[in-house]
Amino acid sequence: MEIAILTAVLALIPVAILVRDRYFKKKPLVSIDIENVFFASFDCPDHTLNGNLGLGFYNIKVVNVSNSTFTIEDLALCYQALGRRYDCTSYVLKTGKTPDQRPAVFLKRGNDGIVVMGWDNLRTEVGKHQPLTPGAIFTASAYYILEHEIDIDDVGIAEFVLKDHAGNTSVHKLDIETARETSSRGVSWIMNTSFEANDVGHVEFV
Repeated sequence: MEIAILTAVLALIPVAILVRDRYFKKKPLVSIDIENVFFASFDCPDHTLNGNLGLGFYNIKVVNVSNSTFTIEDLALCYQALGRRYDCTSYVLKTGKTPDQRPAVFLKRGNDGIVVMGWDNLRTEVGKHQPLTPGAIFTASAYYILEHEIDIDDVGIAEFVLKDHAGNTSVHKLDIETARETSSRGVSWIMNTSFEANDVGHVEFV
């Protein structure tokens, strides 16, 4: 009789796990919204990664949708390319200044240039160690340098992995197809240099 009862209990365990996973899934830690995603090669002649392709994320908004306060430790980029999985942290780009003194980065494509205003480097913002209360929003922009010899078409699945100081993680799949389509018209270069831009569009590198 005891063996029969034990067998019945063990038989119910998979059902209990199924019910737990279906009805009691862990609530997500954050939701993530990104204003713009783009591919751009890294322009920094003195750097060993000069010329590598990179992925840029402008105006990332991380919203704490949990019931707890936490502090972000990192927002890593994980991606698949050439049959391998890679993890990387964002690079702190040198920024320029616009007339309103907002930080900015410079994108170059051929003879054209774009000043991307309001660029707050992710790692700099994370380094402030600001607690994120429920409902609070963390905002930053990030540029990730990919591995050597990886081309746009090589990049497959891409995800953000957010980690807090308590060791909790939250994984978020990224949509990079629009960025891939835009880059088919020519890859931009993101310049790792300081500059000043005036209100008529003139840029002076310093």
